[in-house]
Amino acid sequence: MKFKKKIIIPFIFVVAALAWLIWGPLKDKPEASQNVPSHLPEVAKVVAVPVKEMPLLRQGFEETCSIEAIERVTLYPKVTGRLEELRAHQGDKVQKGHVIAVLDHRDIDAQIASLKAGIVVSEAQVAEARAALNNAKVEWERYQRLVKEGYATQQQLDNKETAYLQAEARSQLAKASVDQTRAQLQNLEVSLSEYSIKASINGIVLNDYAHTVGTMMTPSTAVAEIANVDTLKAVVRVPESRAFSLSKGMVGLIKADGLGDGVFEGKIARMSPFVKEDTRTVQVEFFIDNRKSGYQLRPGMFARVFMVQEERPEALVVPPEALFTNSESPSVLLVEDGKVKHTPVTLGLKTDTAVQITEGVKEGDLVVISGGNHLQTGNSVEVSVRK
Repeated sequence: MKFKKKIIIPFIFVVAALAWLIWGPLKDKPEASQNVPSHLPEVAKVVAVPVKEMPLLRQGFEETCSIEAIERVTLYPKVTGRLEELRAHQGDKVQKGHVIAVLDHRDIDAQIASLKAGIVVSEAQVAEARAALNNAKVEWERYQRLVKEGYATQQQLDNKETAYLQAEARSQLAKASVDQTRAQLQNLEVSLSEYSIKASINGIVLNDYAHTVGTMMTPSTAVAEIANVDTLKAVVRVPESRAFSLSKGMVGLIKADGLGDGVFEGKIARMSPFVKEDTRTVQVEFFIDNRKSGYQLRPGMFARVFMVQEERPEALVVPPEALFTNSESPSVLLVEDGKVKHTPVTLGLKTDTAVQITEGVKEGDLVVISGGNHLQTGNSVEVSVRK
């Protein structure tokens, strides 16, 4: 038994030693990927853009707006009648005083004709009464002389005086009747004018309500809607946090979705003096000279307005992605002779697409916008220039 133990123990040690020799080194051997050192290219590939001069850089913010007419009116008749004629239709240009529609006015015409005839009769009566008055006056004066000469009695003279006064009263009554008839005629002529609905402003017919001849029109029936489109307004509801940075006369750049890339300039003409409680906004109105746009803008359009808070002419700009702001001062990665250099810069106005550089670079310098995050000054680069 002792002999067997002496044989087994050395055998175990031999097996253990062989196992260590075979598997021990493999345990401490690193994986193949750990033995491969990381490899960085000697020349990094970057994308760069040239520093550009922008004729006018503007800083501000954008809000949606609606285009509305400053002058806009809906015409209604003052009288009731059937539509006889519609002289202006949707899209037509009209001048103030232009007749838009005419209502049937034959009844009024008949009354006017009757009054005019009555005036002729009344004027004849006035002439007759005036002649009778003159005759009565002559008789009264003659009897005054006859009484003085003793050829007529006082009673006769009194009768002639009474006849004269009666003739005078009839003459005045006839004249008053003419004046009354003329006043009635004038009143009817005013009423007749109400049967012609006229434009109260210069503008364009926005809506003629598709009325047809024969339609019964009443004072509650809209005949046409007219708007002056020479000058329009862009109505913006600006959040109160931004509204107080605006003031009258500030410029707004208006773009309408339906007009492509066209930009129309307006200026702040009105600002609401209060903040609307339910929306916490302030209403701001930009006036736009629509004649300069060739009347492209129309009332009812949806648009966007960029409110210009500051602007700089001839500004040197770079894209926002060209800036490094993780250091104490902002910098750009300038490319010179195939190498990069971190260059501190001084910033000016900022927009979503451009940042003004007031010091540190000049027009035409190449600045890295992509691929330069881990580069240091002096690193060589292969540059792809984006215009």
